[in-house]
Amino acid sequence: MRNKYLLILSVSSLLAFSGTSFGQAPNLGTASSFALFTANGAFTNIGASTVRGDVGTNVGTFSGLSISTPIPGPGTVFGAIRLPGSTEADQAATDVTNAYSSLNSVACTTTILPELGGQTLTPGVSCQSTATATSLNGTLTLSGAGIYIIKLNSALTTGTSSSVVLTNGAPSIMCIFR
Repeated sequence: MRNKYLLILSVSSLLAFSGTSFGQAPNLGTASSFALFTANGAFTNIGASTVRGDVGTNVGTFSGLSISTPIPGPGTVFGAIRLPGSTEADQAATDVTNAYSSLNSVACTTTILPELGGQTLTPGVSCQSTATATSLNGTLTLSGAGIYIIKLNSALTTGTSSSVVLTNGAPSIMCIFR
């Protein structure tokens, strides 16, 4: 009889929290096919860069990355470039806005410094504590399998030869910068 009540209590607990997400990534919709996307400003690359996946912007200019010859630039994209006014960029902007709104309510688990270079993060929600300019000079390491949500309070500026390194099973498709 005691086991029966424990089973009922366990199932009831699971049903009560069925709408709650524990470490669940937000739904990015069509934006999930993009390696880089901005729905709020220009997109500029300076220096040699390699991006694997689609890149795009919904508003502003786009420069510094190319697939071959359409947009001259020092960076290379292995994917598609989606420019303002394209159906893909318009829909991705809507989906990014929805995901951004849902990420606002996610609680922070770790505080990060404004200079991301030299830091090692584990899965969870990493947040800046102040509205300070954010930069990446050097290497940001993501270590471990799971979901990474990195909440920044400003635009991200990356320096020459900067990188995000995935170690110990960190998946690239589960890393979201907000």
